[in-house]
Amino acid sequence: GLHSGGVLSYAEFASLLDGVEPPPDAQEHGERVQDVDVLLQVFKEGVDQRYNSFTHAFRSLDKDHDASLNLAEVDSALRLFGISASSAHVDALYHRLDPKGSGRVSYAAFCKALSGAPQFEAHLKRQMFHPPPRAAQ
Repeated sequence: GLHSGGVLSYAEFASLLDGVEPPPDAQEHGERVQDVDVLLQVFKEGVDQRYNSFTHAFRSLDKDHDASLNLAEVDSALRLFGISASSAHVDALYHRLDPKGSGRVSYAAFCKALSGAPQFEAHLKRQMFHPPPRAAQ
């Protein structure tokens, strides 16, 4: 079920996707799970395990209390979660959290990045806007 913050754990999310096939056109568009997708998922799991909400996580990880996360704070969070990543992977993760390249990860961007599921995003969007027909009861 949903946690108090309206968040689904990764395990719950994965169980919902059991048996869901990747979209048939995934290969045509070159979509594939990248290292950064996996790192983002593990980062999200670290947040889910340690904090009861994205708000609590963001406030705790924002060490200089400037209402944003910088690269050093994201790197510290990874180490706190026991995740060892190369500087290139940390940079790639930071770019996912800060896609506009502002140098600051806002709370809104943090929530958006952590609530997405990169490796299934396109498929889930299709499902959301084109739900399968309901079975007759």
